Amino acid sequence: MEHEEKHRPRRQMFWGVLLMALGGLFLLDRTGIIDMPEIWKFWPVVLLAAGAFRFWDRRPGSGTMLILMALAFFTAEFGWMGLSWATFWPLLLVAVGAGIVIRAFSHEDERCKDQEASRD
Repeated sequence: MEHEEKHRPRRQMFWGVLLMALGGLFLLDRTGIIDMPEIWKFWPVVLLAAGAFRFWDRRPGSGTMLILMALAFFTAEFGWMGLSWATFWPLLLVAVGAGIVIRAFSHEDERCKDQEASRD
């Protein structure tokens, strides 16, 4: 337990730096400074996988939100339904809202707190 708490800041820093680096790469690609390979268009698969793992971990609100966000990003990336990066943002609001509602109904936050308390 204590070992886990000690490494949490490192883990958070790792994910923060990774997200900043990816965001920087996508920004450079979008502005035309660099040209990233076409395979990068499928980056929302990472969100799909994270959402699936959240469901596996009995966190349906977080899982739903991540999966819907992935679908929103795919929609923008491939121009589905005529949406683009400039017009897809309402889908993100729907995704986050759906995640919040499902979390409330499933009592996900309370279960997570109970699990953390039982670890201590």
